[in-house]
Amino acid sequence: MVQQEHDVRCQGPGRCGGRNPTVLVLAVLALTATVAAACGSSPGPTAAPTSTTVVYGTGDLGSVYCTPTGTGSQKACGGLVPAPAGVTDRIALARTTVPSGTVIHGTLVVENRSGHQIALLDPHGCQPSMAVALTSATLAPVVGFSAICIGRPLVLYPGATRFPADVITTALGCIPGTTSDASASVPACLPGGGPPPLATGTYHAVLVGRGLALPPASIKVTLSAGK
Repeated sequence: MVQQEHDVRCQGPGRCGGRNPTVLVLAVLALTATVAAACGSSPGPTAAPTSTTVVYGTGDLGSVYCTPTGTGSQKACGGLVPAPAGVTDRIALARTTVPSGTVIHGTLVVENRSGHQIALLDPHGCQPSMAVALTSATLAPVVGFSAICIGRPLVLYPGATRFPADVITTALGCIPGTTSDASASVPACLPGGGPPPLATGTYHAVLVGRGLALPPASIKVTLSAGK
């Protein structure tokens, strides 16, 4: 049986909302993806390492990625809500070890085994937003999503649906000029004005969203020094 695949590349990155003018904020390539008939079909990265099952709410991910929902012991991870039955996902990256400051090209692969189309909308009736961002024990996966409501649902067709999911490995923001106000969470900008690369070490690239009914997904990423 040939599995149906839909490549989602018709929608541009989300835009950040309000910003503090004294801090330069780099939005992590937030994707508000739409499955549309006009989209062409192209494969994701070849020879791509893929994500493995992670126990959320514990360890490094638990401290910054998952938060209590107020309902028993349930936790919400990265702005995600419970996924429909028969839906799984994974993150596939072209590389998992890169020099810090490099953009990692990747794909979120969503498998719909329910046997029918699933239309996803957030609680406000808008198309849910998604992105893949780095996190660690001290780095929260901050993403800037567009405030514009797209009234069309995010459609998961039976089989595999692919969403582009590039990962940025620079700091999420920086303070220009003097370094006296810089900190580990908001470092000083580079001389050219841009944010510096993240510290070398091990991170997790995780799926984040806004009212997105997909399972949590994660893949380990190692950032090295140099180019």
